[in-house]
Amino acid sequence: MTKNYTDIVKFVCCILIFLHHFYLASNIVAPLGYLACAIFFFLSAWGVSKSLDKKNLNLWQFIKRRVAKVYIPLLLVNIVTIVVTQITFWKWSSIPVFDVFCNEIKLKNVSSPISVLAYLLDVYQIDSITWFVHVLLFVYLFVWATHKIESKGMYATVVIVTFVAVELVIWLIKIPAWYMVDIVGVLLGLLIYKFEYELQYSRFRRYLAVGSIFLLIASLVLFTIHIDEYSWKVLTGFAYSAACVMLVWLIGQRITFKSSMTGFLGGASFYVYLCHVKITSLFTITIGDKYLILSLSATLVISWLLMKLNTMINHA
Repeated sequence: MTKNYTDIVKFVCCILIFLHHFYLASNIVAPLGYLACAIFFFLSAWGVSKSLDKKNLNLWQFIKRRVAKVYIPLLLVNIVTIVVTQITFWKWSSIPVFDVFCNEIKLKNVSSPISVLAYLLDVYQIDSITWFVHVLLFVYLFVWATHKIESKGMYATVVIVTFVAVELVIWLIKIPAWYMVDIVGVLLGLLIYKFEYELQYSRFRRYLAVGSIFLLIASLVLFTIHIDEYSWKVLTGFAYSAACVMLVWLIGQRITFKSSMTGFLGGASFYVYLCHVKITSLFTITIGDKYLILSLSATLVISWLLMKLNTMINHA
């Protein structure tokens, strides 16, 4: 997969997550968000592993680079959000907390500088979607650790056993099912990275494509059977996400192109993710209703501005 291709896929995933939260009550649109997170985890695990092949960093160098890429945008978005909401609602000692349905903003009075700092650094969440950011950091650390394993057999064993252990813990404490589904992307990202050569030149690759398509169709049919049982949601989600992740990888083997737009799309995608609930909620509260085109357009423009601001800060 080329960087141009993965940049476009990341951007599409962030748009799907936007639609997921905009239409969260819809049984048709909502599953797109879980799929998009799984694909984003897949691209992250695969992409970071590839980058470590090119530049092998020690743990401290790796943490510094990844924390900067994840938490500087988060801090920037949180600062701008707090300032804008305080100006909008004229409440200077309050912190906004956004509802994931994009239709409510709770203003919490905060007087302690430590509490303000905790919100800025996302120790206290301004909106719940930033769970992804913290999980992503742990994924990065796991990718760095497994990258040190040279034996393919040992690598696969560690990755699979760790995945099963994490999923078992999530299952036992009944964390929402989509968390289990989302991190299947990490498993596939790491395994595809390690065995990519074998998969690319295997005579069974066409059967892998057919199997993925069949699994996707079967999972979509199963989704129409409305069963609230936890295990049913997990299993159908696994099938759905795994099939789509494999198809993303397979399509990426055949698509090669160059475009100056892809860098913008890939760079802005994380800001789209961080901003979309906040911007949509602000429009909903101030205007009185949700407007998809308005919210999406504003999210894209503000994401581009924040990306440029972050670039200026990095070059300063």
